[in-house]
Amino acid sequence: MNVLKQLEQRLLKDPKDPDNVVLGSLIHALCMDQDFKLATLYELSYDNFDLALKVMKNWRTSRYTKTRERIKGMVGECAAEEPAAE
Repeated sequence: MNVLKQLEQRLLKDPKDPDNVVLGSLIHALCMDQDFKLATLYELSYDNFDLALKVMKNWRTSRYTKTRERIKGMVGECAAEEPAAE
């Protein structure tokens, strides 16, 4: 299964899981071209840490797939809910 699709399914299944919060923050940082504190990845279980590494590798090398666009849409919806910075 595509890594981004696997991540999308995981985030949609249980967005409040602590590991999913970290993974969601990683995706948000990638989508919005923002900084991300890599030390937070060490808080993940080994399997989720491995998934985060695969996501970063895939994100860097992938073209704009439908899954990537859906994930960016999820982040865009979250960003739209945040108050605008002045």
